[in-house]
Amino acid sequence: MYMDERSLTLLQEVLKNPSISNQRLGEKFHLTRRQVSYSFKKINEWLLDNNYSSIQKNNQGHFLVDPNVTLLLSKKDEADAEKEYLPTEKERVHLLLLMILTSETALSTSHFTSALQFSKATIMRDIKMLQQLLKKEDLEILYTRQNGYQVIGDEWQIRRKMMELIAEVHQMFHGDNYLRKFTSITKETIQQIYEKIERVEKKLELKFTDEKIFILPYVFASMLRRIEMGKGISSYFQINYNELSDTNEYQAVEILLEGVADLAEEERLYMALQLLTSNVSYQSVLTENQLPRLNRALDAMLTILEEKALIQFKNRVELVEKLSLHMKPAYYRIKYHLTMSFMIPDVIHEEFNALHFLVKESIWPLENFIGETIPDEEIYFITLFIGGHLIKTGEITQHKKPSAIVICPNGVSISKLIESQLAKLFPEFHFWQTMSIREFEKTAPNVDVVFSVTPVETTCKLYIMSHYMSFEEQQRLRQRVMNEVFHVVTESLDLEQLLARIEQHVEVTDRSNLKKELYGFFQEKDRNKVTDFQKEEIEYCLEDLMSSNMTRVVKSVPNWHTAIELTAAPLLEAGFIDQTYVNAMKSLYPEIAPYIVLKGNILLPHARPEDGVNKFGLSILKVEDGLIFNGKKIHLLVVLAPVDKKKHLTAMFQLLTIASNQQVIDKLKNATSGTAICQIFKENLTK
Repeated sequence: MYMDERSLTLLQEVLKNPSISNQRLGEKFHLTRRQVSYSFKKINEWLLDNNYSSIQKNNQGHFLVDPNVTLLLSKKDEADAEKEYLPTEKERVHLLLLMILTSETALSTSHFTSALQFSKATIMRDIKMLQQLLKKEDLEILYTRQNGYQVIGDEWQIRRKMMELIAEVHQMFHGDNYLRKFTSITKETIQQIYEKIERVEKKLELKFTDEKIFILPYVFASMLRRIEMGKGISSYFQINYNELSDTNEYQAVEILLEGVADLAEEERLYMALQLLTSNVSYQSVLTENQLPRLNRALDAMLTILEEKALIQFKNRVELVEKLSLHMKPAYYRIKYHLTMSFMIPDVIHEEFNALHFLVKESIWPLENFIGETIPDEEIYFITLFIGGHLIKTGEITQHKKPSAIVICPNGVSISKLIESQLAKLFPEFHFWQTMSIREFEKTAPNVDVVFSVTPVETTCKLYIMSHYMSFEEQQRLRQRVMNEVFHVVTESLDLEQLLARIEQHVEVTDRSNLKKELYGFFQEKDRNKVTDFQKEEIEYCLEDLMSSNMTRVVKSVPNWHTAIELTAAPLLEAGFIDQTYVNAMKSLYPEIAPYIVLKGNILLPHARPEDGVNKFGLSILKVEDGLIFNGKKIHLLVVLAPVDKKKHLTAMFQLLTIASNQQVIDKLKNATSGTAICQIFKENLTK
């Protein structure tokens, strides 16, 4: 009996969320009710075939799963893996390509049918799909009787694709078995390289992530095999020998190459790059000569981000140090164009969309240091890192609490973000430092709860979770943990559902304001029904802040400081700010500074919340004659009075979007009243 990909996906989801309904499973994975039921029938048949209890449901409709199934999915080294799982079409294509790239013998379709146990017709369809896939990578698959199937193209690009394939196959169910089978690399070879990598870890005083420690032996073994086959890297890729040869990683390559003779210098440099571009989970010593310059570039980036986002980082030195650790491998990925493309989950876009926009606006000191444009994928990782720091800042819990730990096989950026999210979601717990799977298995810490993104063997209470949890998933996880660990039945208010019910009976003209009023009402009536992470959901958009009473138009201003006073006047009169806030802005900006100019179209003077902000607010001034900056007239001034670090980020993102749209700016220049200006803003807001 086979376990297909869809059934495996549903089983993994049920392990993470036993209370999920069949209907919700269907909605999440775009399946019909019949498809969901059929998959669970196959899952139960597979479980019974492997001597495990079938999945049942209790009276509340929750799934009941044998705890040993979690351990079954955590095992990756079973000899009969191919008897348990049927690779999908996409997985078969990956396996075929990996087989071609690592084989020392000429391969024909008969080799593929024998290895995959599929018909020749199916294999030929897979090869056709493989040809289309390689065409997008500027590679080509070629067949001759003498040499069999071969991939033709740039060796640099071929190896990049090979590393991606190894990572993809490793993520398959029983991926290690498939890697060994389709690369024909023995367990002994993998163990030998693994031991060398452990020596490299000691020399470099670092720990590779769990994912990397499993993948690197196959990567190095496969590269060495291609080198033996005469598939070498050429020198025209302009790898800078002087820049790499004095790094510890280059010297550590000698450990990996013990027993390998006559290897070209380009190949040794390339091997060093693979170490330099591997994420690490911690590192105690950083000795590169360029580190002080990297730290200065990071510090400059954070300064610009503070100015643009109107925030001030706590524990800034710590943040720079951790960013430096993250950027060490990222530097070489960016410099030598080794960043692999990936999809960012939608929840990340929703959670950090505004922050990501601001980070992109502030990234240029780092780009100047590296000498390359930083890909969007790398900027997202930096955004996640900074977002995690913002979430964690201020979380001081000294009281004795139940203990919890987060197990994550990925790098620093992702694991720290997960830890920060969970610490915010569960203030009832004291969280240990995040561990990799290897560290957890070796130390076996005595904790009450284990949160993990992958099944692990433990006697503690285990909760399987996603790398990135939506707000709904956070609510469900909190309800489960509070009920099962603290025996507290939590009631979580869904304000969106309540709003929808109200809108069925009455016309709601200001939905955002009603949501805030409802939140305030329930917080006052029963604080236990409103959780911390629900409070975080309430952020301010420009539409919440825009008011014709706060927007004024004047013909001209005699000077810059008068412009600040006139812009801030509505906020001052309404009590949103004190005079000290106006004085602080004038003191900070004796003249117009470049970093308060948004896209050359909007001036944004501001000070710190503690300088006299009483209530979150925004005011706008349009100067018809304009103010001159760098030879250009700027007609719009905005004073944003922030009360904390996060709630204004969405408004900042929207302001930057407006400032970037010249058509909207032209409309605002022609507006003659505060009401007209507010209307133009609201019609062109991007949430």
